[in-house]
Amino acid sequence: MSGPLGHTFLYNLIILFILIVFGFLAGTMSYYKAMKVNDTIVSEIEKYEGYNTSSKDDGSFDAIERNLATLGYSYTEPGFKCPTSYGGMSTSVYTKKSKQFEYCIYVDPTGPDEEYHTYGVLTFIKINLPLIKEIKIPVFTKTKQIYNFHHK
Repeated sequence: MSGPLGHTFLYNLIILFILIVFGFLAGTMSYYKAMKVNDTIVSEIEKYEGYNTSSKDDGSFDAIERNLATLGYSYTEPGFKCPTSYGGMSTSVYTKKSKQFEYCIYVDPTGPDEEYHTYGVLTFIKINLPLIKEIKIPVFTKTKQIYNFHHK
């Protein structure tokens, strides 16, 4: 009789191990996707030298929207609002937020006369678990210092 009881415990241990490994892999892939989204947004902001819409091309806002559509990033929910501050950046939150995607752009002016800007990008990892509501984990990235052409 000790054989079947020992086997049941071992099977339960193997099933638990498999669940933990698959949970870890799913979390890693979700984090990779969120970092890819952040990297895309940061590269567009650095390419267009700021978060703008007035450029000879479309501007960084339109380029970000176009690239996020190709990455398969999640769409926004009706009640989505950006936090007023995040990651030590509370100077300004851009109000022209996306109508399609959940991300927030923060700006922190630095240097004399606000000569440089550092932008912060906040995106979210969404994890849907059965019987539990959706979990949103924030992912925050900063850009390099970008020269502000509109400073005094």
